[in-house]
Amino acid sequence: MKAIKCVKQSNLIIVINACTKLIDLFLGPFLVAYFIKTSMDSMVDLSIVKLMEYFFLGLFGVLLGYIIKRNHALAIFRLGVIARLIYILVIIVLQSEIINYLGLIAFLHGFSAALFWLPFNIYMAKCVENCERTAFEVNKKIVSTIIAVSGPLLLGALITSTNYISTAVYILLISAAQIACSFFLRNLPVTDTTFNMRAAIKRFSKVPQLRKSMLACFLEGMTLSAGPLAVIVTILIMSSFSTNFDLGVINSAAAIAGVVVCYIYSKFFKKSRWDKPIALASSLITVAATLLLCLTVSEASVATYTILLEAFGVGLLSMLLAVRVYNVSNTLVEREDTTEYWSLREVMLNIGRLVSFSVLLVIGLVAPEHLMTFLLVLSVFIVILGYVTARIDRND
Repeated sequence: MKAIKCVKQSNLIIVINACTKLIDLFLGPFLVAYFIKTSMDSMVDLSIVKLMEYFFLGLFGVLLGYIIKRNHALAIFRLGVIARLIYILVIIVLQSEIINYLGLIAFLHGFSAALFWLPFNIYMAKCVENCERTAFEVNKKIVSTIIAVSGPLLLGALITSTNYISTAVYILLISAAQIACSFFLRNLPVTDTTFNMRAAIKRFSKVPQLRKSMLACFLEGMTLSAGPLAVIVTILIMSSFSTNFDLGVINSAAAIAGVVVCYIYSKFFKKSRWDKPIALASSLITVAATLLLCLTVSEASVATYTILLEAFGVGLLSMLLAVRVYNVSNTLVEREDTTEYWSLREVMLNIGRLVSFSVLLVIGLVAPEHLMTFLLVLSVFIVILGYVTARIDRND
C-alpha cells in the first residue's frame, strides 16, 4: 500500500513538473524574446535582470531554509505556486512597461522561484526511493520533454498570431491548475531540528561525494541550468529566424532530440558500465556543436547547436547529474540535514549563474563582439561538469 501511494505521489509530482515546464517556457525563452523586442539594449537589460533574479533566489533560498526546517516544506511549496501566478499577473498588468520595472520583475521571479524550487526539491528527494530514482527521473524527463515539444509550437503560434500578453492569460490558467494539483500532495514527516547551514557545510565538506555534488551544481548553474546559455541561444535564434513561431519550432525540434536521447539512454545504458563515460561524452558533443557555431553563424548552425545542446547538455547530462544529486541526498545526507543540503544546492546553482551572467553583462557593455568566445568558454565548463558528474557515484 505504501509503495502504491508513493507511485501515485511520484506521478503527481511528474504532472506538476510538466506544468512547470510549460510555464518556464513562457517565462524563459519567450520572455527573453519579448525583452529583445521591447528593449533597446536587450543583452545588457537581460543580464541585469538575471543577476538580480539569481541574487534574490540565492538569498531567499537560504532564508527559507529556516522556515522550511521549522514548518512543512509542502506549505511553502504551495505558496511558491501561488507566487508564480502573481508573477504572471504582474507581467500581464505591466505589458510593454516591463522594461521599466526590472527590479520588481527580478524580485518577483527570485522570490517565487525560491518558494517553489527549494521545497519542491526537498519533497522529491524524500518521496522517491533511491531504487526508483533513475526510472522516476527518466519518466519525469520524458513527460516534461513531450511538453517541451508541443509547448514551444503552441506558444510560438499563439504569440505570433496574437501577442505575448494575450498568451499570458492561458499560462495563468495553467498556473491555477498547478495550484489545485499541489493540494493533492500528501504531507511528509517534519524534522524537529533547527536550520544550521554552517554546521551542515562542515559536515558536508568531509564527504568527497558531497563536495563533488556541490561543485557540479555550481558548474551547472554557470552553464546548463538557467544560465546565460539559454539567453544567448534565444538571442541567436531571434537574430537568425526573427519570429516567435520560429523560436518555438527550433525549441520543439531540440526537445524531440532530447527525448530520443534520454529514451535511448534509459533503454540501453542506464545500468551499464558506460554510464560514466556517457556523462563525459555528452559534454564533449556540446563542445563540437559550439565549435561548429563559432566557425559559421547561420540558420543551420544555430539550429544544430540548439538541438545538440538540448539533447546532450540540458537533456542527458542534466538528467545524469539530477539522479546523482538526489541519490546523494538520500544516501549520504542525514535526514536532519536534508533542508541544508537542498538550500546549499540552490546557493551553489545561483553563485554559478551570478558569475556567468556577470561576465555576460561585461561583454554586453564593452565587448559584444566577443559573445561567441564566451560561448566557447562556457562549453569548456560543460566538459568540466561532465567530468565531475562522472566522478559522482549513482548510489542506486
